[in-house]
Amino acid sequence: LDTVLMGFGLEDDRLHSPNEKFAIANYYAGIKASALMLQELATEAAIEGKLLRVDQHAGGSNLGYWLDPKDSASWPVVLEPGTWQLRARLACAHASAGSRMHVRLDGQSIANYTVAGTGEGWHTYNEVVLGEVSVDVAKDATVQLTADNKSGEAVVNVERLVWVKR
Repeated sequence: LDTVLMGFGLEDDRLHSPNEKFAIANYYAGIKASALMLQELATEAAIEGKLLRVDQHAGGSNLGYWLDPKDSASWPVVLEPGTWQLRARLACAHASAGSRMHVRLDGQSIANYTVAGTGEGWHTYNEVVLGEVSVDVAKDATVQLTADNKSGEAVVNVERLVWVKR
């Protein structure tokens, strides 16, 4: 079982001392950070389709074998009020560049993205901005990646998604 430890204390919290403290705001920030960290992992995606799958490779794992543009992947996300930017680490062989991806949040389109080539193979990743969304009220949502087409051998490899509050 893989384990991730994340620390959320501040240096003046005096952890494990008689006057230990931890601000409530930091507690909630820790919950958000934990949820967003889980959101990042490509391996946590709900995959729809026959060919798209989690691919293990020397550098880790990603969503790969996106050979059918009808396949899709989705993740749950909790977004607090504010403007959020969705970033992704993607890989695509130069010869397969040009596929179009569509990003939806709870079924509503928030972005279209044309996949750029990142290297000769399928495991050279670049971080890209997929889109931005403004949220008025905190909400549990689902973000979905779909492909409008496939320009070459495959659509793209997705290593992770990251939501960044602007």
